[in-house]
Amino acid sequence: ETIINLGKELCQFIVDNKPVVNIRTDRATALPKGVTRASELEGWMGPTLKTYQMSFENGYGFEVIDFKFRVAYTYNGSYDGQGQYLANVTIIPALVEVAWGYTFNARVAIPSVLNVGTKAAPVAGVEIQVRYSVDTVVKHFEETYNFFVRGDGQFKEL
Repeated sequence: ETIINLGKELCQFIVDNKPVVNIRTDRATALPKGVTRASELEGWMGPTLKTYQMSFENGYGFEVIDFKFRVAYTYNGSYDGQGQYLANVTIIPALVEVAWGYTFNARVAIPSVLNVGTKAAPVAGVEIQVRYSVDTVVKHFEETYNFFVRGDGQFKEL
């Protein structure tokens, strides 16, 4: 009836235009309370990947930032035949191109892990936020992508 997050809540994966090496270890795993590893569950489906891309052009029409990332997750894990849980919910940077004179920073946050089912039939839910910013000497821009993943495999861009 209680779902916990065994992963880190914050993963910064782009700093000063360079990918940070530890992206593979930062993720959320929503499991029943008392369970310490996803391998204790069975019936997993996936992994599932959803790809997103954003780019920026300068005033002359040249593309100065190109950022492609994937939302990845494994779903439908059950414990003793009960529930639908999530493992390895993460954001994977697939492409990052930044022109000289631009700074691109991005990070992922997992603000909530909860039960969207019932006590008798729990379904894990994980909210994921991808926050990024673009800076030059004269301009600053920030935006956030929000996603929600459920243990039954449903996925929604918020």
